[in-house]
Amino acid sequence: MATASAVTDALFHKAGIIRVKSVQELFLSAMLLSGQPVPEGNKVAILTNGGGPGTIAADQAEAHGLIIAPFSKGLVERLNKMVLRQININNPLDLTAATPDTEFEACTRILIDSPENDAIILIYVPPSGEGVSLIEAVIERIAPVAKKRGKTILACFVGEAALKGKYIDKDLFVPYFPFPEDAVKALANAVRYRNITRSTPGTVLEFKDADSKAGKSLIKPFTVDSSNRAQWVPWDILSRLFSCYGIKGTETLFADSPEEAVRAAHRIGTPVAVKLASSTLTHESDAGGIYTELINDTVTRLLPLRDIDAEEMIRETRVERMLTGYRGMPLMDINAIKELLLRISQMVKDIPEIIEMDINPVKVLPKAKGFVVLDARMLLG
Repeated sequence: MATASAVTDALFHKAGIIRVKSVQELFLSAMLLSGQPVPEGNKVAILTNGGGPGTIAADQAEAHGLIIAPFSKGLVERLNKMVLRQININNPLDLTAATPDTEFEACTRILIDSPENDAIILIYVPPSGEGVSLIEAVIERIAPVAKKRGKTILACFVGEAALKGKYIDKDLFVPYFPFPEDAVKALANAVRYRNITRSTPGTVLEFKDADSKAGKSLIKPFTVDSSNRAQWVPWDILSRLFSCYGIKGTETLFADSPEEAVRAAHRIGTPVAVKLASSTLTHESDAGGIYTELINDTVTRLLPLRDIDAEEMIRETRVERMLTGYRGMPLMDINAIKELLLRISQMVKDIPEIIEMDINPVKVLPKAKGFVVLDARMLLG
């Protein structure tokens, strides 16, 4: 269920406000946005002379919704021509501690010219505290080129907290960050700013096949309880309500004995799943089941949802990559998830008596095949 913090995030997003977690993050993000081009997207290239900080930056970037995509074969070939040693060319690109400033600059210029990224994070670990002035000179030379290409440039001099940034001219400033995590947070906020300021208004869709009159009739007995207490909707009624809004669920039969359960299984066809139907136990864990949330991968928006809200919600989850062919996985029906979110939004708008609803799990089918709701619960009051 949505926490107060998640609801606040959703409210701020609706109002076009970027929420930060600290005053430091506020100033670092403002420092980046005030001196650099706003990123055109969320694709990031990382160039470093230290593998550890580069890996930390990449992990943090992916956690904040940024994309650290592998370099293409052509880009790898161009970079290889500039690298003086035999190293693995990848993103992040670790030039190792032995890299001279000329090599660092040549590789940065190649990344600036590449269409494969929208922003570049330069991470430099000063060997024995030296070499900072040489890399600063590199930044001074390449920053105007990056600006012409519309590329966002950030620099991280690891551990050098006294360094704040480099003014190239009155309109161009390259911010310096003491640690990779700070640079990534600022860049992620800049991308969020771009998404908010350039997004289209979107549309609240109304599905013509939704039968709101029938849906309201189904749940009416649960909203006029004389005890004035909220009530859980039985699954058979809930599945019929979903049908009124074009939300596909699994075929469900009820059995009062093991023998009836066997007959029901034969009627539906195996394999089947057995679930407890109870008016008092509403969740698997209440009946002795175990539910473990492996990752905190949630997105919250205010209702009613617009079409762009549904698209953003899907895009902002980490699981989205698993549904779009990540590492050879089959393409799943992303459009069906969007449709499900929008149909739920219409149902909640039509039936304000819905206090709480949990649809979990939803089986997403291969591309163009749709979805199936496997289980759900709803509290009315």
